[in-house]
Amino acid sequence: MRVIPTWSIIRQPVFNALLKNKNIHSHPHWEIGCVLSGKAEIELETETKSAKTGECFVLSPGIPHTDKRTTSPTPIIAYLGLEITSIPGCGIGYTAFSENVNCSFRSIFSSIATEMSQKKENWQEVLNSEIKKLLIYLDRQHRREEVTGESIRTAFYREMVEKWQQWAKETCFDPDFRIAPNGTVGTISIRHFQTIFRRQTGIPCKVWVDHLRIERASELLISRERAISQIAAACGYKNVYHFSKRFKAKTGISPARYRLTIKI
Repeated sequence: MRVIPTWSIIRQPVFNALLKNKNIHSHPHWEIGCVLSGKAEIELETETKSAKTGECFVLSPGIPHTDKRTTSPTPIIAYLGLEITSIPGCGIGYTAFSENVNCSFRSIFSSIATEMSQKKENWQEVLNSEIKKLLIYLDRQHRREEVTGESIRTAFYREMVEKWQQWAKETCFDPDFRIAPNGTVGTISIRHFQTIFRRQTGIPCKVWVDHLRIERASELLISRERAISQIAAACGYKNVYHFSKRFKAKTGISPARYRLTIKI
């Protein structure tokens, strides 16, 4: 394996020339592209593929293609060429990696870009190490998909939801609990995460959190040491009225009634 000794970042003047001349071409090597800004459109023989800012794509050797632009502003794309037999997980033609599912991929790719552009001391050794890391990452993802039948995107979302659930179990009893304190979950917006969560679990985030809180309240109500208002606060509710309303909606009876039915 060796890296093609050209690290190219395609900008406006180059795009203008490509668009003017159509420039349908192919490479004897694998080509990995990372969209730094804008939206890239790659025209293949039979279809057009697209990738937006932050997304990466792979073109296999010998595939005729050209860069196409139908949107503004003109995209900026970084390209890396690799002379190797194959890239794990990438088929013949075009393979895309979503912004939301390949954080590790993009991190390694960025490191490769830095080494090739800055060429600091021992940069070639570091470069080879990063390329091997990139291929290992792709191989692991590909093997997991073969074994589990789970796509990279689905696996990423599943792991994201599981991590959030673990975090929420430890923090949701705070009355000031928020689904995403920083406005995002990982690299995605709250709204997008809520959609993913519902698809993964079948219920909204708030309903899932409410279930945890009511479950804990049910356990605390067994003991008569705490007042219902204290239990409400301990389970993340800011007022006892809201707690009683949510508890009855979940169990069919009020907290006070529930407590009376428990035999100690």
